[in-house]
Amino acid sequence: MTDKFWYTLIWLSAGTLAAFFAMGMLQASYVDQQFIPVGNDAFYHARRILDTAADPNVFYQFDSRIHVPEGSWLVWPWAYDYLLGRLLGTVASTNRMAALAYIPVLWVYVNIGLLIAIAASLRLRPALTAIVGLCMAASPLTQLLHGVGMVDHHYIELTFVLLVVWLGISWLELPQKRYRSVLMGIALAAAPAFHTGLFVLQLPLLASLGVLWLRGWRLSLEAALLFAGSLMVGTVLILLPSGPFWDGQFFFYTLSWFHLYAAAATAIVTVFLSWQPRRPATIASLAGIGVLLTLPVLAQVLTAAAFLTGDVIRLDLIAEARSPIEMAMQPAGVARVTKLYSALVWIVPPLLGTTFWLIWREQAAARVYVMITATLGLVLLLTQYRLHYFGSFALFLAPAMIIQELLRRYPTRALSISISAGALLAIAYVPPLQGQLFARQVPAIDPYYSTSRSVYVDLEKACNLDSGIVLADHNDGHYVRYHTECSVIANNFLLTPLHEQKVREVDQLMALSPEELLASRPDIRYVFARLEHLYLRQADGSMEPASLQYLVEHNPRLVTELLFSDASPPQGYEMIAELRLDDERAVPYARAFKLSSPTVDQ
Repeated sequence: MTDKFWYTLIWLSAGTLAAFFAMGMLQASYVDQQFIPVGNDAFYHARRILDTAADPNVFYQFDSRIHVPEGSWLVWPWAYDYLLGRLLGTVASTNRMAALAYIPVLWVYVNIGLLIAIAASLRLRPALTAIVGLCMAASPLTQLLHGVGMVDHHYIELTFVLLVVWLGISWLELPQKRYRSVLMGIALAAAPAFHTGLFVLQLPLLASLGVLWLRGWRLSLEAALLFAGSLMVGTVLILLPSGPFWDGQFFFYTLSWFHLYAAAATAIVTVFLSWQPRRPATIASLAGIGVLLTLPVLAQVLTAAAFLTGDVIRLDLIAEARSPIEMAMQPAGVARVTKLYSALVWIVPPLLGTTFWLIWREQAAARVYVMITATLGLVLLLTQYRLHYFGSFALFLAPAMIIQELLRRYPTRALSISISAGALLAIAYVPPLQGQLFARQVPAIDPYYSTSRSVYVDLEKACNLDSGIVLADHNDGHYVRYHTECSVIANNFLLTPLHEQKVREVDQLMALSPEELLASRPDIRYVFARLEHLYLRQADGSMEPASLQYLVEHNPRLVTELLFSDASPPQGYEMIAELRLDDERAVPYARAFKLSSPTVDQ
């Protein structure tokens, strides 16, 4: 049987296993005989997608119902939500959320296929390719990207990470093939249309071309020009539908002129590296070009650095913004990180050392590119949980490449090397299999949402009759926006100065008494008061109920006064929903109120 047959069989087998694990999220998505999104951001994606499916003409890039009264541009570009919306428009309206919930599950075959294609391009042995495919299929990171209802765009980001690695290998192996130059340029151009941060995929390529140039290897000028031209044309095409572009914005977090500038900078450097041979004068010229090209985007670089380091209001409290290192330092954190990433996460430091060494000694252009991409991806993986898709493939691909090299160097020890590697990988996946892949998930994998879900149902009914502004914690903003026709002041968009301003505004309003809020903000129509810090993690990792005194001290004044008062609601407040804790504390956990003061329609 041919290698092509084995690679196809590995793809189908690993893809099916990955889909099986992804189906484990069904209990988080199928609730009360209906499908819901899974994950906080997924609720906003779903709202935008379903609105577009109902009427493509209402697709919004500026949302007047968030960050009211100003409204704000969305930091998510147009392509993902719009294209899915148009696809779902072909489905009966009663089945759209169900169809949407299963798209990430089916898409796992695409991402597994791209990984297998990368392994085949690197000429990994079929046995090692099978191990790589199974590692990805059994990874909790894959499950949490492709689970039922996980309609956040992160699984598409993984697609572009894998796609440009695969295309980059093909291009750098045979740069004389013109179509490969064009495909690489188009893929890098298209990526920011699905997530604005994916312009960073251009950096590993530039780093690789720079390292190779310093060694005396250059692309042909024709290949460089074809790549640069397709990158520029593709970038212009994905910018044409972008509202922030026509608004004249220059930010990395909106699809704007920044992305055209980034593509132009990549094109200029690529052409320079193919046009000029390495000499002291050209090295100095390249350094000067780099400095000049960086100056206009320095402010954006600093903003991106603040996001990566968590130096943005409330970002450090969002689970997906925490690094595995930070998570490991919490009670029972090492076990949780091992279950989430597999034990392979603990070999990242020596793995990084090995990839640096391989970059230094490797001569083949394609393999240099793979190692540089893997190195930068592993660094991002350690930075924040939400960035794991940049480096998760390297957790198993890089070791497989190292094992193949060992097998080539020591053919007489092939059996012992294979058995040792297989045993270590099997051991690495025991914690995920025991503690994550088959774990029972609460609705939306958010305990706060799952316990307060019925309040949104009542709030939806009220908003349908009388819409207005809902004052709620920013963590509840996407949920309110998904379930109701009401507006919110803040949500979990935490990138721009306006986002931070609106979170602070909510904090200030939540610090008022009910009477002070009524007097100071007559435009607010509803208040959604919900307790946080209900349970505290103990040293052994278990969760214990927080005392009532602790809840009073660690929740905003408005919330505690509206929840812990035994008297009837304050004047001007009509309670429309209530949930109580089902434990010995027996206090209200969440309440929704309609305010009877004069309001301003939103």
